[in-house]
Amino acid sequence: MMFSKNLFKSATAVTISVVLLAVAVYYLAPEEARRSSVAFALGSGSQVVGDYTIVHESGLALAATFSNGSSLTVFQSDLSRDAYAGEIDATGLVSINVTNVGVTLILHNSEKIVLRWVENRTIDTVLANNGTMDMGTSKVIGWPDGVMSLNHADANESGSWDDLPINATVFPRQEASYGTGHWKNYYEWRLNMDELKNIMGRGSPQANITFHIDYSVILRYMLVNEGERMYGNANLQWSGDWGTLLFIYDEHALTSVKYNFAAVKLAAIAT
Repeated sequence: MMFSKNLFKSATAVTISVVLLAVAVYYLAPEEARRSSVAFALGSGSQVVGDYTIVHESGLALAATFSNGSSLTVFQSDLSRDAYAGEIDATGLVSINVTNVGVTLILHNSEKIVLRWVENRTIDTVLANNGTMDMGTSKVIGWPDGVMSLNHADANESGSWDDLPINATVFPRQEASYGTGHWKNYYEWRLNMDELKNIMGRGSPQANITFHIDYSVILRYMLVNEGERMYGNANLQWSGDWGTLLFIYDEHALTSVKYNFAAVKLAAIAT
């Protein structure tokens, strides 16, 4: 891995339900900060590799409800996996929910780092069944976020990190983040099986729904090394298929749902 003030790109092939080409973008701290340096990566989990200091996942959860009143959390992001794949017995399935909820882990070896970022994210959802149909879009514009591994004593050191240009405590305006179609808001996609049946029509053996994500992060960081504060920034982008839902029917009813989602991660990597 080279040290550079510019971006370092690596493209690898990722298999979700189809083979797609994705790009993980890495940014490194400036050369003069090498004695306490960090690189940043944004991409699918299989691409974001290294000795994580901090990792944030644009996480998700998949849940199902059934006609007998029961519900099932099929999976929820836990940062330990690079993908979430499996199959649900869809007997009596009433509805299915995909929820986009982020999760962050700060590892014990990261003692003095502050990250602030603003993210823009678009998730387009499309049904393929004898043609394509728009199933809604989730849009997040200028969403502020951040993490801090400094302890209380560090936070009271002389100087200030108020000059970090991104304030992660400011919630965005309501109109800046929204959902259309089956996205009930910017973070929850919901589909009723009766709706899907009406959309597909009779005799359709399966329906494939794809979630495509365009994701960008404007990031500012601060490293503290023996009381010395060092600053840097990075602009990262990643696009690819976030995941798929495959609904399978027999001659009578829906029988199963196969799912396959990538874990899309933003990571700070010790170098």
